[in-house]
Amino acid sequence: MSFESPTKDSESYDSSSIKNSLLGHPRIIWGFIFLFWTLISFTFPITDFIKSLSYPEKFQFHLLRSLSESIPLFYVWFAFTPFIFWFGRKLSFERDKPWVRNLLIHVVLGYAVVSVYLLLTSAYLTVVVKGLTEIAPVLDRFFDRFYMIGHYQLIIYWAILGTGAALDYYKKYREREIEASRLLLRSTALEAQLNKAQLDSLKMQLHPHFLFNTLHAVSALIEDDPKGARRVIARLGELLRSTLDIADQQTVPLKQEIELTKLYLEIEQERFGDKLDVEIDVPSSDLDCMVPTLILQPLIENAIKHGIKDAKTKAMIEIRVSRANKKIEISVSDNGPGFSNSDSIELGDGIGLSNTKARLEQLYGDAHSFKASNNEKGGAVVRIIIPCNRSKRSNEEQ
Repeated sequence: MSFESPTKDSESYDSSSIKNSLLGHPRIIWGFIFLFWTLISFTFPITDFIKSLSYPEKFQFHLLRSLSESIPLFYVWFAFTPFIFWFGRKLSFERDKPWVRNLLIHVVLGYAVVSVYLLLTSAYLTVVVKGLTEIAPVLDRFFDRFYMIGHYQLIIYWAILGTGAALDYYKKYREREIEASRLLLRSTALEAQLNKAQLDSLKMQLHPHFLFNTLHAVSALIEDDPKGARRVIARLGELLRSTLDIADQQTVPLKQEIELTKLYLEIEQERFGDKLDVEIDVPSSDLDCMVPTLILQPLIENAIKHGIKDAKTKAMIEIRVSRANKKIEISVSDNGPGFSNSDSIELGDGIGLSNTKARLEQLYGDAHSFKASNNEKGGAVVRIIIPCNRSKRSNEEQ
């Protein structure tokens, strides 16, 4: 049995999740940041226009001049943004970092960045906009603006720093979320593989157990009934070919399971002859329900064990199937003496029933019922209730 690593699926999930997330497209992020600063710069011409309406004698509004003054100023902040983001990552305020020291550094760094910003923009407003080339007017404008709007620019620095921290936090959150999803996928895949391995192991236990009993029957017939022994061997070969065809299937349609059961019963009837009679009652409407592979064989073997052993009359085995509320009930009963203890029937000593119970638990969990008891009319009965999941072909036809 080979195990396929779930890493491939989980890695594809991770890559697609990152690719589909906003943080998977840095160009989009910086495009939004650029658009933000552009929109902010357009608010200042609106302010200038309102001033010109309020004080027409002092202010005259010129759209192009207003835009030429505001847009470059905010694009400088856009140019500073990646550097502030970088400083924010290096000097973060996380618990495992010296956040007090980093806070003091950011205070000093904030004033330094604001000073550089005001110096550059003052030079632009003085040299480019006003056309003055002397250094003195640039410095005068720088000090005036530092005094008037320096604290506002410092708030912008901290706002950019906070935005970078929020983006980093969201990125780490998404990475943890994706990692948790990847681990969950891997855990689910491993759990599914483990369940399949356990089911395969349980199913494979039936084959040597069944072969042992059949070969025992052949050995008993060789001397007394050689023709019967040959018929048993022929039926056994046919049964083994049929089981090999479904070796990789955990469930099969009930119709196919009944056909396999009839092959098995032919072998048992060759073995016991007139001492065994079988009655099968399965509604045709239920034949497409999916049931565990070889689920009936150990139940019939149990019925033979309790129905023929020490039997003074002809043994009767009844196989009945009924459906209600999207579930089917499968019962196998006999007319023998029944279980030795009606109050406490131990299943751990026999391979057949204990194996069947374990397979049902693996396949259906709490959605199934398994009960072995003595019948009110005499004999033993084993009842199984499982969901009636239709075969794919049946669903397509419907």
